[in-house]
Amino acid sequence: MKVILGFVSNSSSSSFVCDISGRVESGWDMCLRDAEMCECENGHCVGEEHIVSLIDDVIKKDGVDKVNEMVFAFYEIDDEDAKESVHFSNGHEFIHNVVDEVDDARYSLPAEFCPICSLTSITDVDMLLYLLKKADVMRKDIAAVMKKEFDGNHNQLREWLKK
Repeated sequence: MKVILGFVSNSSSSSFVCDISGRVESGWDMCLRDAEMCECENGHCVGEEHIVSLIDDVIKKDGVDKVNEMVFAFYEIDDEDAKESVHFSNGHEFIHNVVDEVDDARYSLPAEFCPICSLTSITDVDMLLYLLKKADVMRKDIAAVMKKEFDGNHNQLREWLKK
């Protein structure tokens, strides 16, 4: 089985995978907007639903004016009319007023608004790497134990993981 991470394009077909949920959206001439996803400045592909929730939490914590100022600074919006047109008071308005209206915003979400960058959601890979480092265990040592425990049989490992 092939695993596709992030953005993949083949001819006119495109596929997007949410780095949090694993949701896959694909189609002909599809873009992130069609997939209802965004890409942060660090390359994480994330579904809008995760961004809306995080924006709402950040607004509750920091206040709507401060969050809007962060957006104006990140996207270099200094014209007062432009600020008024993209101003938002919740996560859904952020998607509609900023992500859908500011050039390339869907492809350059600030790290502060990315659930992965802000550690609101932690990927399995990051968690595994953290645990390995925290336990001061070498990957090759774990691999040797797993190989011995499951007699070198991947199917046995997968069955054990399902329990």
